[in-house]
Order: sequence, then structure tokens, then C-alpha cells
Amino acid sequence: MSQSSTTSKSLGRGLEALLGSDPLIGTGEENQSIRIVSIHELAPGRYQPRESFDQESLDSLIASVREKGVIQPILVRPVHHGLANYEIVAGERRWRAAKEAGFAEIPAIVREMSDLEALETGLIENIQRHDLNPLEEAQGFKRLMDEFQYTQDDLAQALGKSRSYIANSVRLLSLGEEVKEALKKGKITAGHARALINSEFPQELLQKIIRNGLNVRQTEKLVQRGQKVSKIERINFLPENDNDIKGLIQRLTEKLHLKVNLDLKPNGSGVLNIHFHSLEQLDILLTNLSLAV
Repeated sequence: MSQSSTTSKSLGRGLEALLGSDPLIGTGEENQSIRIVSIHELAPGRYQPRESFDQESLDSLIASVREKGVIQPILVRPVHHGLANYEIVAGERRWRAAKEAGFAEIPAIVREMSDLEALETGLIENIQRHDLNPLEEAQGFKRLMDEFQYTQDDLAQALGKSRSYIANSVRLLSLGEEVKEALKKGKITAGHARALINSEFPQELLQKIIRNGLNVRQTEKLVQRGQKVSKIERINFLPENDNDIKGLIQRLTEKLHLKVNLDLKPNGSGVLNIHFHSLEQLDILLTNLSLAV
């Protein structure tokens, strides 16, 4: 039996298996294992799926910690290298908030855990609390598949998600950096991003989405229209022996320094398409056309 098959059930148990039936409180025997650990004995987890921390949200947590203390213990595992004695598995935001609030100690549950268990638990905790942005969640899924041989089916079953949810999440990692950055900053949603995966010109469409405040459905229609245009562009409407028209298109392309193609109808009518990639190129094109008139 594969490693992923034997561990997916433990992954599915999530924090309930680690902190009791209520992950915010812990129950019974688990409370007896809580220790008070020095802030400086702790280090961020190597398998923490979270890459960024929203400062506004963190400031709110710092204020809460100052007033009420750290109510829920963090989860840590012992480490035997470096300066720290413990590595944080779940609860890094609470640790950061406690440090900023001036606390010297923090309550923690100490558990011996493998690398796989640490990644699983950190991923599950953040998913359950909706703390990860879509790209962080996708990266967590990918790490479980790449480093620990999980399949998409394993993850779907263990996390209570559909297989398509896992697949579409991981596909977000194939997006260009500009689109990823917009997703991280909340300028677009995961729905927008998934629609752009199928686009041949995602960066150009991204600007339209942000500029016009398009919703996901409008974005999907925009991408579909773009695909239809691209399909038309790939069809050679010119007769093979019509060298004069082909030569004209070649001269226009060289003159304008832009891609030009022609949708020629059987009756002799048609549409000439000139492609530009920025407003600056459009401005230059319009200037050249006005000079030619």
C-alpha cells in the first residue's frame, strides 16, 4: 500500500485528532500536555504552507493578545538543530502576535511529528480556518503530491474536497507572475484566475478585469471571445495563389511593426485585424494612420 493511501485517513482527521474535538479549546487529556514555552525557543515551521501574513489582520490579533492573552495553545514539535528548541507546526500567527505584544512565553502542545505530519497539520489548520490565500493552498497541495506522493484523489478524500477542486487549485500555479500577484493582493479572485488559465493573453485580460471591475462570469465570456478570435486568426482565409494579397499583408506587418491578418470572405469582403499589445502601440498606430491620410 502506498504512503499516501496509508496516511490519507490521518490527514482527514485534521486538528480534531491533535487538539481534541474542539480545535479552539482542546479537551480532557490533551489539556494536560500543554506547556508554557519561551517565545525565543520557537522557530517558524519549515512546512508552514502560509507565505504571507496580512498586517491588518495581524494587528487585530496583536491587540486581542494584549488584552486577553493567547487563549488557544499553538502546536509545536521538538527540533534538534539550530538555535530553537521547537518548530511551530500550527499557530504561527499567534506566536508572531505574542512576540509583537511583548509576551515572553506562550502556551504550546508539544508533539513528536514527522515532516509529513507537520505539513499535513499546518495545511489542514489553515484550510479549516480559511487562512490561506488560493496560491498558498495550491502550493500546499502540490507539496503533498510532490514530496509525499499524494494523488489528487487522496487529497480530495482526506480533505473533504472534490477532485476537481484540488485539480483547479493546483492549476493556479501555472499562471504568470503578474496574474499571481494580482490574486495574492486580492485584486482578482480565484474564479477570475481560473478563467485566465485558458486565455492566450492573460496579462492583457487581467488589466481589463481590474480596470472595468468585471465579475467572474464576465471574465469567462471575455476569455471565450478571445479564444474565438484566436481560432479565426489561425485559419488561412487567403487563396494559396493570391500572392498579391499575401504580399500586401506582409508589407503592412513590416510597415506597422504589428501583427496583421485578414479575414477574407468568399464574396470579396473581409476584416483587416491589426494587433497591438499596449496603449502606447495603439497611440503610435493612430499617429501613423493620421499622417498617412
